[in-house]
Amino acid sequence: MMVAGSECAAIHPAAAAREGEPIVVKHRISPFVGTDLETLLRANGIDTPVLAGVHTSGVVLSAVRHAGDLDYRLVVVRDCCADPDADVHAMLLDVVIAKQAAVVTMAELAGALPGRSA
Repeated sequence: MMVAGSECAAIHPAAAAREGEPIVVKHRISPFVGTDLETLLRANGIDTPVLAGVHTSGVVLSAVRHAGDLDYRLVVVRDCCADPDADVHAMLLDVVIAKQAAVVTMAELAGALPGRSA
């Protein structure tokens, strides 16, 4: 369990927010539950969230399902996700998540976004 302020809950410097960017602190498996994430996305005209994260079978899957129910177009970055079970990870990305999201590599990401090209 991650506790706010602990080292395991810290944001990695490579993914740190830029000055003025909001940080959404999640409290449940889905980043949409109990946060202002949907309000931030809608207020900024973001209709295509890019998802990455640890535990494809938990947080990533939950985020995909919840965002899909909210009618977002989704992109999941395959090589920026992980799961303790490699077989489950691959099956979720290739079979389950692929039905609701574009599953791309980091190298393919720019081309998967609306209005952008590689």
